Amino acid sequence: MIKFDLKNKTRAAGAGYALMAGVYVVIAFFGQALLSAFKVTGAAYYAVAPIFSATALFIAAAFLVKTYGVGVKKACGYNRFPPVYLAVAAFMSFGMMAGLGFVNDLFARLLQKLGAHIPETEIVINSVREYILLTVTLAALPAIIEESFFRGAIGYGVSSCGALTGAAVTAACFALYHGSLSQLVYQFAYGAALYILAEKSGSTFPGMIAHFLNNFAVLTFTYFGINVDFYSPVLIACGIAALAAAVAFSFLYRRKKAKTEEREEKEEEKGKTCDFFLPYGIFGAAIFVALIVGNAVV
Repeated sequence: MIKFDLKNKTRAAGAGYALMAGVYVVIAFFGQALLSAFKVTGAAYYAVAPIFSATALFIAAAFLVKTYGVGVKKACGYNRFPPVYLAVAAFMSFGMMAGLGFVNDLFARLLQKLGAHIPETEIVINSVREYILLTVTLAALPAIIEESFFRGAIGYGVSSCGALTGAAVTAACFALYHGSLSQLVYQFAYGAALYILAEKSGSTFPGMIAHFLNNFAVLTFTYFGINVDFYSPVLIACGIAALAAAVAFSFLYRRKKAKTEEREEKEEEKGKTCDFFLPYGIFGAAIFVALIVGNAVV
């Protein structure tokens, strides 16, 4: 029997994801209309556009904090963490970019051969001021708000489902949220790795660092005109080794848990994945699937 109440935190997380998707569509529609009306392009466009999704994520995160009733710090994972996870975050960021950096391009080529329309995104940075501005809006802002929502608020909601299930659910939501058919595989893998990092470190801060470094590297390569051969076997091997080391360390390292955290884990009932998607989360997933399909056939 499908239940509609939000007392179950996994079900509440699904409702938060659906809310975020709905709010995002509305804000993005009117926001894009305004940007088109005022003919905003180039760096100015990329400085403003990320605010649309960030606003939707913020509203949904606030909804979940209130629904969970546990406070912002706990719901969003703003906790202290062992300093060693700073290094783990760096390894994970390098590993994803170097080891799996070719995946997006590879899938884009395959999809184009199958007749799918894959929009090309080219960011042009003409000055130091634009470089700094885009570092804030395209690197720092997404890292903070996306980790707070997906690995924090959503992650908290599915934490009782188990580490691997939680990683799969949040990674799927994260991948769909990006709205790109060619990026689905990469974003799913990245989302799963970031969830493991947050779950094992006990905090979303290391994930924010890894997320920021990844985005910042892309912007920096663009600004300085650095071309990286992501198909290089040596680079891929080094990247996969770094990513494997980061994930392995996260599973093997035993951080000291607070007594309250240990007590809650013992008392908490096992969550069910279906509670996330039925009846609420499926609506959020459907919205993003529709956007992805729409972008691929236009």
